[in-house]
Amino acid sequence: MAGRNLVIGTRNAERHQKLSSAISTIQRITICTPDDFSVKESPQETGKTELENALLKAKFYYNQIMIPTLSVDDGLHLDNADVSPQEKIKRNIGNNVDNNAVFHYWSKLLKAQGSQRGYIHKACAIVTDLHEIIWMNRIQVTLSFADVRYSDGNPLNYFIVPNGYTTPIRSFSADQSRKFTLYCYKPIIHLIKLYV
Repeated sequence: MAGRNLVIGTRNAERHQKLSSAISTIQRITICTPDDFSVKESPQETGKTELENALLKAKFYYNQIMIPTLSVDDGLHLDNADVSPQEKIKRNIGNNVDNNAVFHYWSKLLKAQGSQRGYIHKACAIVTDLHEIIWMNRIQVTLSFADVRYSDGNPLNYFIVPNGYTTPIRSFSADQSRKFTLYCYKPIIHLIKLYV
């Protein structure tokens, strides 16, 4: 492998692809996965915040592989909500629900109550032999009812419309998706250049 190795500490194929695409602009970095080093375990996400979970995952994979590791975590937060959307789902439909059930829960809720404003936290952690770096981006969004059927992926992406866009994330064109990913993770590229 040429250049410096960077492990993207995730088992989520969609997230790995998006991060790899954003990081691929750095010429001297070779992107690796935990599987490249025969690491089959995944960390428990027990942090109370997205930053804590991102750091927990980065430390977990770094301690197994000893190569600079990047991990991310994100979460949706609604304005004027007493609990997180994830907690709302647990309270209303249970702990172990599939994406289809989550989609139908939010579809019904948004149809009945109308749009809701909030934000997404995009948290990042990089762990190297000398540093633990954390960073978070907060992105304003609106959740709006969409009269569509669920097929795959993150069910909330069918409803989340970031500020400055007119369609939900799920409906983005390839170009819109690439630009939004770069917007979300642009600071990560700078941090990787500094610390990896």
